[in-house]
Amino acid sequence: GKGTLNGALTPLFHVGTAPKFFLNIFKNESPLEFMYRWAVGFYSPDKITPFQTYCQNAAEVIWRGIKDAPECGIDIHITHDIFLIALKYGWFGLPPDQEWVPFLGGIAFILTENEIELFDKDRFLSIPNPYWWKNKISK
Repeated sequence: GKGTLNGALTPLFHVGTAPKFFLNIFKNESPLEFMYRWAVGFYSPDKITPFQTYCQNAAEVIWRGIKDAPECGIDIHITHDIFLIALKYGWFGLPPDQEWVPFLGGIAFILTENEIELFDKDRFLSIPNPYWWKNKISK
């Protein structure tokens, strides 16, 4: 089949951080501690985009692309482990844990009217759509 390289989707690799935010933050806390603090709004929006805003912005970019996708197409998005963990937490409600994303690890999912069919860590899960995704699906 045909393939298209569409380029970088900025929200998947750039969180809107202040210069050197990650360099400084990981000197004093682990990535897991950072993720929990980010999710609860611990950091100033001047330093990093709020967690839910980041997750919803990334979803919005992907939704726009899906509307133009060919039938039986597949989208592959590549990002850093910290952002994949954030999206798993913000989109699917799967909290981060000590078992981090392995090298070249990832997830696969299908969006349906009422739920998300997710493949993660060698298992399939059915997860209800977050309320803000339900609004996107119905449009």
